[in-house]
Amino acid sequence: MKNFHIEGYHLEEESLGKGCCGEVFRAKRESDGGDYVVKRYNPMSIDRRVVEDMMERQLRAPDHPGIVPLVEFRISSPPYYTVTKFERNKTLLDGKKFDYTQASELLLSLSKALGHAHNYGLVHGNFHPGNVFYRLEDDLSFSARVGDFAAGMIGDVHYIDLDESACFSSPDQLLCLGADYKFGNAEKWDVYRFGSVAYWLLNGRFPRGESYRLARARALVESGGRPVPVDPYALAEAMQNEEELQWLDRESADSPIREIVEKCLQLDTKLRPLDMEEVRLEFEAAGKVPDEPVPDEPVPEIRLVPEPDPEPEPEPIPEVEPAVVHEEPEPQRITGNRLIRWFRSGGRSEKSRSVHRHADSG
Repeated sequence: MKNFHIEGYHLEEESLGKGCCGEVFRAKRESDGGDYVVKRYNPMSIDRRVVEDMMERQLRAPDHPGIVPLVEFRISSPPYYTVTKFERNKTLLDGKKFDYTQASELLLSLSKALGHAHNYGLVHGNFHPGNVFYRLEDDLSFSARVGDFAAGMIGDVHYIDLDESACFSSPDQLLCLGADYKFGNAEKWDVYRFGSVAYWLLNGRFPRGESYRLARARALVESGGRPVPVDPYALAEAMQNEEELQWLDRESADSPIREIVEKCLQLDTKLRPLDMEEVRLEFEAAGKVPDEPVPDEPVPEIRLVPEPDPEPEPEPIPEVEPAVVHEEPEPQRITGNRLIRWFRSGGRSEKSRSVHRHADSG
């Protein structure tokens, strides 16, 4: 029931719902008659410094179509509250079943919204299907909007009454109850929670902690209707003992989304993506339609031209023996004493004189 007043708003008497750290009311703003949602926080269940810091970051950041707009807030003094635009769309908890294509569209939309938030230093801390609103767009695709940032296990919380939405948490967030949110840890908690929502959306069950949920269900039956709070340490232990993930949906099991979701659900924080912007980039890359292959240039037809018959080899030319040339002996040149003797002999050679001598002697 409403037991507080916010100046400028007329709140309905009955609340829309109650969560682990506050109660939500529908309200009319007096200035414009518009519909809004006022969330009143339990001061014991929030870290007011963290919530105030995150709300200031959300107001400074550019609006994003995937994030429910924040109108105003007050955390400095009671009553502690935030005011957001009223969402007429249903949440993911309404029981609708999405096929693989529809779930992929929703997850891409959510990765863009949370990636935008992380780019501006805004972390969620309590991301689960109950604060995700979906709608059917004009092109028949599904989109989603995220609300209720920084409310839950984030910061130094004195006491928080956890419900089953804690099953979307990572074991490391459960074990510290959100106290170790600095140094990039809160971003990795959001990454794990996104992976949990994605797995739940595709497979219809939580990725881990099923043994604890069954034990708690038995305890609820035995309690006779009395509430049984979630034990974060027992739930974290059950998750750590169920490292392997089982994919029940065959289509998503064979899709590139499976690899991304399993990276988000790594129990070792060092193996998870750093933030949701990294996850967004992977989702967009997985959803891209590959370019059509460029057809090869046609290979020109090669026509084989028959080779001409080889020319007959020329007949060998018979070898001709070189002609024997009889050289005439050069006439002897008579010089010197031989010339004198030649004149004395009357022009006869010594050989002819010798012949004559022999003839005279006979």
